[in-house]
Amino acid sequence: MLSTYAVEDPWIKGEAGAFATSGGGRGGWIHVSDQRAPPDFGRIAWPEDIFGSLEVDGRGEFVEGENGEKGGHWMKSGTYRVITREGM
Repeated sequence: MLSTYAVEDPWIKGEAGAFATSGGGRGGWIHVSDQRAPPDFGRIAWPEDIFGSLEVDGRGEFVEGENGEKGGHWMKSGTYRVITREGM
């Protein structure tokens, strides 16, 4: 479900816009993470806190998935952990 609806989250939309501003017109990936241990400003969350990543273009728009499905181009993290030293 995150792969489908993450692009509608206001926080994620803001991250995409900020990426466009700081990315120098290049595309890239933004990470969708839980908020149990928010990273410092300008930093990336710990890999164990990242659900997955969404691809954005140089304008901060979400790149469509391979089949044009709703939700953008999503890549599952594979390192997310439900329980860490920070809690659940």
